[in-house]
Amino acid sequence: MAVTTIRKVSSYTLLALSCISVLIFFLFFLGGSETDAKGNTVYEYTGTLLYWTYALFLVTISPRSSLRARTLPAPFRLTPVELLSPSAVS
Repeated sequence: MAVTTIRKVSSYTLLALSCISVLIFFLFFLGGSETDAKGNTVYEYTGTLLYWTYALFLVTISPRSSLRARTLPAPFRLTPVELLSPSAVS
């Protein structure tokens, strides 16, 4: 029961984040632009796209790095002999 609930939540989360990403992508390109003095195209919603990219980066990277930080001290509790033994690899 818990596995199906986790699967549903993760599927809905992925779907929601994908839909928001597509909407922001279209908003960026179709939301308007202007040409500056040098002739470059300046899009109106560049900030929105950047903030959404930062948010997605934090959502995907921060859980991974927090899990890694929690398991990082484990090898430091072993002695050098235990580190070299095959059973310490698992």
